[in-house]
Amino acid sequence: MFAIIKQKTFWLYLCAVILVLTLFSVAQFGARNTIKVHNLPVAVLDESNGKASQQIKNNLTYQPKDKNTKIKWIVVHSRKQLRQGYNDKKYYGAVIIKKNFSANITAYTKRLQALIGQQKLAALIKKTPAAAKTTKVKTQEKAFAAALQQPAQQAGISFQINQGMNTSAATLLTTAFTKMGAQLNTKLGAKLTGAVQKSGIALSSANWKSLSNPVKTTTTTVNKIPNKSVSGMAPFLMTVFAWLGALISSLLLWREHKKTDQNKNLGKNRLSLASINSEVLTGLIASAVITGTIYVLAHGCYGVPVPDAGQFMLIVFFSTYIFYLLQTGVLDLFGFAGWPLLILVWILSTGVLSYAPEMLSSFFRNWVYSWTPIRFALDMITNTLYMPNATTTGTDLTVLGSVGIVALIVMYVSPFLGKREKR
Repeated sequence: MFAIIKQKTFWLYLCAVILVLTLFSVAQFGARNTIKVHNLPVAVLDESNGKASQQIKNNLTYQPKDKNTKIKWIVVHSRKQLRQGYNDKKYYGAVIIKKNFSANITAYTKRLQALIGQQKLAALIKKTPAAAKTTKVKTQEKAFAAALQQPAQQAGISFQINQGMNTSAATLLTTAFTKMGAQLNTKLGAKLTGAVQKSGIALSSANWKSLSNPVKTTTTTVNKIPNKSVSGMAPFLMTVFAWLGALISSLLLWREHKKTDQNKNLGKNRLSLASINSEVLTGLIASAVITGTIYVLAHGCYGVPVPDAGQFMLIVFFSTYIFYLLQTGVLDLFGFAGWPLLILVWILSTGVLSYAPEMLSSFFRNWVYSWTPIRFALDMITNTLYMPNATTTGTDLTVLGSVGIVALIVMYVSPFLGKREKR
């Protein structure tokens, strides 16, 4: 009954379980519990170029060198430059100060001055009726009346959220922009209402409401995530499925090819050239099957929107095959001892890839996110589903293609790099 417990291997297995759980907890709990936004790039576009808008832009972009800010404000000079920045994945969102912002704020100030002046003038006439006949008073009456005939429109600010770039960052900016709009109205409204209170004049409720909300904010979504996209997690899940499918295929096919060579007594426990060629070919077939399965399950069964099915399947197939080559290269080189390394990459990657890199701690950003190859596949799939005009796909293809070439080289030179493990 206690024979197994007395064996050393039993305790080694328990240590292995503890190690795996520890690594998994570090990847999942560690990454998520250390989330802290720093220098999230957001664009600022001033279409007004007036005094009031310039002050807002300066307040946003002022960043002390010794202070880590949550948002890194980047000034752009046109809507065209902003759109290009979205396509290049430079900005998670934007604050656009609309064309007549400064003029409308000035109109609010002039209207308030006219209201104050009109009531003071009325009080003067009531106190000194003869003053109403003077040229100065008549001129002022006409000027105040003319100013009040001009309706004061709310100054406009538009918030844009590049939702398709990253769901977590989009959620954060939605909250931040809402607070920013409220604070801006409070600050500018306080200046106007403070001037009224200081003057001691009486205003109607409509005028009070108008002065308290001088700014109208609107929020629009760029590269919007469609419905049935698992709250924007569809690209992440598909990438994980591609890695997992390739991981299972690479292990099973590697074992099968190794078994075939051992049965033929070829290569003294090393894979033959014919087996490596077969690994390359069977990996193509397995990747095609995995791609079709992901598409059918995601789009066919669960209705995940796929704008361009052909492009999507090519991207997923390419990513899956590169994953397969990478994993098979590790297995060919290290044998089954390389399997834990592949699992480690998968565990660590799943803990960080759902967040923007600017939201990760320096450890997870520099030592996990920056080197995992899975992120390039995720970027391509995200572009295919949500950002059709993104310009980063070419770079992703180049990086993953390079990884695949290196993996192929490792596969073909692995028989000459040492003895394989005996099984």
